[in-house]
Amino acid sequence: MAGLGFLAMGGRWLLQAERERNAAENDLIRERETLRLLYANSPDAVAVIDRGLRVLYANRRVEEIAGLRSRRCRAGRATSGCAAAPRRAPAA
Repeated sequence: MAGLGFLAMGGRWLLQAERERNAAENDLIRERETLRLLYANSPDAVAVIDRGLRVLYANRRVEEIAGLRSRRCRAGRATSGCAAAPRRAPAA
């Protein structure tokens, strides 16, 4: 019967570990969403580029300053895939 007691204790440990893992995942999701909202609503240009020079994130201000076309400069594309939009002369 000692084996059954060990299984019961092990089951509680597994349940506690699962709860802690779920709580950590939920915390990470909330932190990522908070950062996403900060970047998206920042008046400053914010871009995240990985070591392979792929744009992981660029907010609207980056696109405005650099004249990038948002559909060509999406997350996961190499920075060379981000083409500058043609500049228009100001209306007279």
